Amino acid sequence: MDDVLRRLGVVESLQAKTLSSVSALEATVPHLATKADLHALATKIIRWLVGTLIGAVSVAFTIAKFVN
Repeated sequence: MDDVLRRLGVVESLQAKTLSSVSALEATVPHLATKADLHALATKIIRWLVGTLIGAVSVAFTIAKFVN
């Protein structure tokens, strides 16, 4: 019977550690990015890159026009 009580005590201590780990994970989850957040970010990055490329090409052609 003592062996069962000892093993039950080990299980209870592991359960307490698991509960604290789960609580920490639950506290972190709301701050993580969702699939929609990542998609929106990718769209913004693509727009920024295209805009920068168009601006750089415009500047390059303007410089080339005045050099000739």
